[in-house]
Order: sequence, then C-alpha cells, then structure tokens
Amino acid sequence: FSYSSITDTIVYPNNGTINWVSSNIDVEPMFVDTANGNYHLLASSQLINAGHPDSTDSDGTRADIGAYPYLNSYSGPTWYVQTDGSDTDGTGASATPFASIQSAINFATTDGDSVTVAAGTYVENINFRGRNIKVVGEDRETTIIDGNQSGSVVRFENGESNLALLSGFIITNGYDPGESANTRGAGIRISGSNPSLNDLEITGNISSGSGQGTGIYRGPGGQFYLSNSIIHNNTGGQGTAIRCNNASIYISNTLIYENSGTDYSINMDGGSNMDFINCAIIKNSGGVFVGYGSELTMINSIVWDNNSSIAINADGDVNGNVFISVANSNIEGGLNGIDTINGSDMDPIEWMDSNIDYDPAFADTANGDYHLSDLSPCISAGTDTITIAGVLYSAPTTDLDGNPRPNPAGTSPDMGAYESDKGVDPNYAGPVWYVDGPAGVPYGNGGPGAPFTTIQAGIDASSSGDTVSVKAGTYVENINYNGKNIAVIGEDRETTIIDGDQSGACAVFIGVSGSLENFSITNGSGYSSNEDLFGGGLYGEANGFLLKNLNIYNNSAQYGGGIYSSGDDIILENLIIFNNSAGYGGGMSLNHDNPGNSCEIINCTVIENSANVGAGLVSRSATIVNSIFTQNTPSNIDFSPWGNGYILNISYSNIAGAQDSINNVENNTLTWGSGNIYVDPMFVDTANGNYHLLASSQLINAGHPDSTDSDGTIADIGAYPYLNSYSGPTWYISTSGNNTTATGASGDPFRSI
Repeated sequence: FSYSSITDTIVYPNNGTINWVSSNIDVEPMFVDTANGNYHLLASSQLINAGHPDSTDSDGTRADIGAYPYLNSYSGPTWYVQTDGSDTDGTGASATPFASIQSAINFATTDGDSVTVAAGTYVENINFRGRNIKVVGEDRETTIIDGNQSGSVVRFENGESNLALLSGFIITNGYDPGESANTRGAGIRISGSNPSLNDLEITGNISSGSGQGTGIYRGPGGQFYLSNSIIHNNTGGQGTAIRCNNASIYISNTLIYENSGTDYSINMDGGSNMDFINCAIIKNSGGVFVGYGSELTMINSIVWDNNSSIAINADGDVNGNVFISVANSNIEGGLNGIDTINGSDMDPIEWMDSNIDYDPAFADTANGDYHLSDLSPCISAGTDTITIAGVLYSAPTTDLDGNPRPNPAGTSPDMGAYESDKGVDPNYAGPVWYVDGPAGVPYGNGGPGAPFTTIQAGIDASSSGDTVSVKAGTYVENINYNGKNIAVIGEDRETTIIDGDQSGACAVFIGVSGSLENFSITNGSGYSSNEDLFGGGLYGEANGFLLKNLNIYNNSAQYGGGIYSSGDDIILENLIIFNNSAGYGGGMSLNHDNPGNSCEIINCTVIENSANVGAGLVSRSATIVNSIFTQNTPSNIDFSPWGNGYILNISYSNIAGAQDSINNVENNTLTWGSGNIYVDPMFVDTANGNYHLLASSQLINAGHPDSTDSDGTIADIGAYPYLNSYSGPTWYISTSGNNTTATGASGDPFRSI
C-alpha cells in the first residue's frame, strides 16, 4: 500500500505479507454525503493532492486519493475562506471561497501561497500538511478556529519550514486526552517542523491525564518563532501554556497568563533552548521550568504572581547542563525567586544587574489588563540591544498592540509585552534634574517629563554645576551631596519638606560649594562621624555654600540641633530656625574661625530653641546682620567654649537682651555695630509658628540701609519681610483695619498707628 487512506484494521492470514509504503494516511476521508452514497470528496478532505506525486488529476494538479477527485479550475496563489463559502463546489478564488481553512490549505500546494480567512468561527482541526504557506485571519479578535475538543486545533508535523505562517486567529477548544505522545498539544502541535506563529490568542484548550503542551506543544527537533501573541486560560497538563522537548523556541511580545495545569505553565527540557524577549508571564500555576540540558534566555520580560517564578532541574547533575541568562527583566523574588531542584545549584545562572524585583503595577489585573500603568517600574527599564554568550539580541520595534517600541522614539524600551507611551530618554544628562515625590515615577530619569521620586536620586544623577529641582511634597530621606557642587532647590519652603525620620541629619554637605534652598528641614537626628551627633537638621563642612529660604525646626543633636557647620565661606540667608534642641547650639553651632566673609547670617529668625550652651547659637567667628534672636532658652548667643580669639560682628539685628546677653565674650571680640535694637518683634502668631511680622513691628524697614526687600524698601529685620505694594505718601489707619496684610492705603488701612 502507498499513498492511500486506510482507516480500518487490515486482517490477513498467517504468513501473509503487507508492504506498507510511505505516505499512507489514516484520516477521515470527508465525503460529501455517505448517507446518500455521495463519495465525492469535500474540499476539506486531506485526501486532496495527497496521491502519488507523479500522478495527476485532469485539472493538472497532483492526484487526489480515491475515485472522485476534487477538480479545481483556480490555482491561487491567494486562497480565500469565509464562513458562507462552500467546500463542495468552492474553488478558493475570491468570488467562490471555501468554507473551511483546511480546504484552502489542501489546494495551496506551492511554497509562498497564502490563505486569507475572513472573520468568523471555523469549527475544524487543521493540518498544514507540509505546506510552506501563510494562513492569515482577518483579525485576531474575531477570526476563530474552534477545535470542538476533537484533538489539536492546529498541527505542524510534516517538515514545515519557518515560511509556514499562522497569524491572526483565536485558537480554542482543542483537546489532548493524554493518551500518547501523538495527542500532545491541544491548541497547537508542532513536531519536526519549524513554523512561524504570530498574532494569535491561544485560549480555552484542555489537556487530561498525562497531556502536555496544552497551549502549544513543541516536539523534538527544530525551532519555531512565536510573536505578538496571547496564551491564557488553558487548563490541565504539563506545560499548560508551552511544552518544549529537545527543540528551540524564540518568543517575543507575548503575554502568558492564568494558565492552570499540573506544574509550570512553561516547561522545557531534553536539550531545549527558549528565548523570551519582551514577554510577560503572569498569574499561572507556575512560571518557567528549565530541565536537564536546556537553556533559558530572558530579556525585557516580566515573571510575576505565578505559584513559582523560575525553576531549574539539573536532574542530580550539580555541574548543570542547565543555563539561564536573565537581563533587564522583572522577576518576582529576584535571584532568590529561582528554585533549584534535585541537586541543582546557582552556578549556571547569569543574573544581570539590570534586573529588578518590583510590583509591575499593571493597569488592571482583575480584568486581565496587563498594560503597564503610568507608575510601573518596568517603563524604560528594558534595553534596545544586548549581547549574551556572543549572541546579539534586539528588542522588537513594536509591541503586542502594534504600537512603536520604544515610545517615544529615542527612549529606552519597557519590560513586558506592552509598551507605555511614557518612555524616558536614557541619554538625559541634565543640567537640571527634576524631583516630584507625589508625581514622580519609579522609572524616572530626572528629565522634565519623568522626574525622580527622591531628592537623593536627583543628587546621584547630577554632576557638579547642576541643579536639582524639587516639587512640593514631603520627602522622608536623609540626603548627602556626596562631594558634588550642586544647587538643590525646593518649590516652596512651606510645602517642600525634607523629613529626616530621626535617621540622621536631613542633609549633609561636606567639602562642597553649592546651595540648599526653599525647604522645610525637620525631624533630623544628626550626622555622626564618631560617637557624637552633629547637625540634627543640617551638617556641613562648607567651602562656599548657601543656605537660603529654609524653615529648620524640630531637629536635635548633641552639637547644632538645627545646623552644624564648619570650614570656610557659608551664607545663611532668610532662615527660620525654631524648636530645635542640642547640648551645644540648639539652633546652630557654627565653627568657622575667620570673621566677615567666612560665615554670614543674613535676615534669619532664630527663636524658641533650647540647649545647655547657646540655645540660639554657639559660634566661633561670624557676621550677623538683619536677624532676630529671641526666646531661646537659656541664652540666645554664646561664643564657642572651645578656643578663643573669635570675632562676632552684629549689626542691624534684634537680639533679646542686647549685647549683655551674649556669653563667653572673654578672650573673644564682640563688635556691636550700628542699627541693633532690642524690642518685641511683634510676630503674627508665635503660638502657631507664624513668624511673619505684624505691620506694627519696629523691625520693618530697620535693616541695613544698603539692603532691600523685594518690594524695593529698606530690608526688614528677620526672615519674613512685610512686603507692601503701597508707597504713600498718605498712610491710613482705622480701628477696622488690620496689621497682618494691610498696605496703609485708603481702601486697606492699618489697625495701629
């Protein structure tokens, strides 16, 4: 027998001989109407073009098996299928399409032919029959091949090459009874072939018993490509999504989720090789199993919320024969999330520093939406290209939805199957680094569209001469300039807060020039260079540093509750320093040896701090101008008790108790300059920390005559000037007026004379 279809058992007498030649088949003949004696073949019969290759039918095509050939006047190369076509008299031409996909495959005998399938549901089980053709559905969402639980939905097992393409379908309702190796692959079965699969949704397939590869089964030998596809909600069997035995698979832009079987959703062994690029493996009964002699490469991918992430099994051979490379991927549990079985060890694992272990922050997992939300750490965490073991891997240029990858162009690609449009430029290099805690993103590069979430991240990315720009918010961290000459500038001193969390100084700047501006500094506990704590809020060893527009409060240390500073050239301007505590220098401990240009305190308010020595300030040499020191307990200002010969210059300032209140003057020099006064500052509301001046305060326009406020008038004393848009010449007072916001104009009078 040869090139024949034999479906029943052959019975022969003793010593009989059967010569069973190649190309015989055992399939349903698919007659038109056996009940009425019509034994013509339907177009869907796999007996069409299945006869001896040297024999032909009258239409010039290869002979069919059986007495009645299906004669066809159409010869392609494009074959058409639609649900209202015909398998009895259709030709496959656009005007007379077939009703089944198998019919078109049967006639598409020339390499490069294509089968175009209109939207609809096709209840059949198709076999490519060795054809190197393209079978393409109209749309993955609406073009369905339903296997009717009659075996594998699609079979490639006759040596098809990678020119054989299946694309644009839902593959569903296949069934593997688990009876033998020949039934494996309920959805798609591949054995001895190398097809290409693209734009597929493989779902609702079932395996029973010892079934394997419920979604896709890849038998021994060869390789295949799977791209832009979804494998989900398949049940039963080993390797519920994909089972690969002694073969190679290249998978990209593929989402694999919620498959439930007897073990891992992806199972490979027997010398298999699997490459995953921009894939997501989510919420399956298991992640990826890498068995004896196999290699796994995973790039730009996500493995999350499976019963286990990745497992390796060297089958007792601790030397491995198993190898894993993971790069730019988000693996739940990180390196420790990889299980080792039967004596396997971690040596065969190449784990790149670019991997992460963070919640991917998908858009809506409850409803199966595995796009990345705008807060996903997987955004721009991938790589365009990478070389592993001498092989160059490249990210696909589009994602599972067909959107460009990366997006926008020029940014780094995301991890996973879907690309966000929030990609960031990997080459952003400042010079301004943006931070926005409330709206920052975990994948931020510090650019204006992708700010960092922490100030320290901005500092770490910066170079000397750069600026770190910080939006309003509370930042619970302890920042360190790390030797960089940079400016760190908050949005507003009242709403941009660095909270040290009692974990050290809020900010440390050692050996640098630069600035810290527009922040509240609170809850710091000091920097330790030995057993002592210095600078509860701020610790600096400055070399030309500016502290400006800061609220510094509720910090503590042994030396300098609010600020500890040493070195040369520091300017403290427009600071409110209150409710800090220390043994020495509750508000500040300033250890600068040279007067004048070394340490300048300008327009500062230092109030209600406490210490054993110098509750407001312990100082070596400094210049104080336009500043307030009051209600610090027990003293406002003390010269440093360590050493002598220091010089303190004070002018145009309001010092409670005046010059006689300053301690440790002996062997030091106190220069009590012009414009100093000692009066009640007249704050708006000290009980609630409002240290703005009332209009009735005598500190208004009492600063150094060469200094001005932003309204153009002579500077007020203290950190908060009373700014006024009205300039007279007539000033109005009324008992119904006010001293907190009034200008003195006729329509906005003061309350006091």
